[in-house]
Amino acid sequence: MVGIDSVKLAVIIPVRNESKIIEVLYKNIDNFIKNDKKYTFILALDNCTDDTINILNRIMQNEKILIIESDSGPGYGNIVRFAFTKARSLGFEWAVVIDSDLSSPLTEIPKIMQIILRNRNPKIVIIKGNRFNNVRPDFIGVPMKRLILSKTANQFTRILGSNNSKDLTNGFRAVNLAWFINQNLKESGFSSIIEEAYKAISTGNLILDFQTSLRYDKAIRVESSFSFNPKLILSYSKYAVKLWGISLRRKIKI
Repeated sequence: MVGIDSVKLAVIIPVRNESKIIEVLYKNIDNFIKNDKKYTFILALDNCTDDTINILNRIMQNEKILIIESDSGPGYGNIVRFAFTKARSLGFEWAVVIDSDLSSPLTEIPKIMQIILRNRNPKIVIIKGNRFNNVRPDFIGVPMKRLILSKTANQFTRILGSNNSKDLTNGFRAVNLAWFINQNLKESGFSSIIEEAYKAISTGNLILDFQTSLRYDKAIRVESSFSFNPKLILSYSKYAVKLWGISLRRKIKI
């Protein structure tokens, strides 16, 4: 039987100007680690211009929580690539990405670890949280704006996407770092999530879904900080169409 410590898993949280919530976020992580010391958290600071780093320097006490600051341009895609590369250099095999508002609960992390240990198929390179099961979406206390954005993006990618995942746009996922660092990914913003999925599918690798929920804790985030803009919509659409092309070609071959 494979031991629980046989996979080195880092938990990465991208942080961009979060001085208002960073103490609450840190407390949540600290409490989680006190109950489960297997995991190392990496707070990846994305070119912060507020007091986020000063606050962290003042309150940091847990050696299982690391801080890294980006040396690249701002943007979700840039900071995630930077953090993945750093995690790999530290010897981690997989990395889980969770948003700083903890809309994906920390309690899901052990579930991901178990999935990694059970599924030793080397072609599985992404394990993605699926908020949209066959019965109903699992949303708890989510503001209407975030709910509409999530459902719209999900439906769009399902229409044009592939059967590899039912929640391609969800940023809550685990990624195999050895695979990731060999990919030439370029998107700097949130569309890097679907670019990553496209790269996996187009190279014959697999994405494994697991059921999860989207939750909002008003102590951390009152409203969604995520919004669609024309540039982001175009980027998402580009990769969705590419995925549709892959699905179509595979159907024709069958």
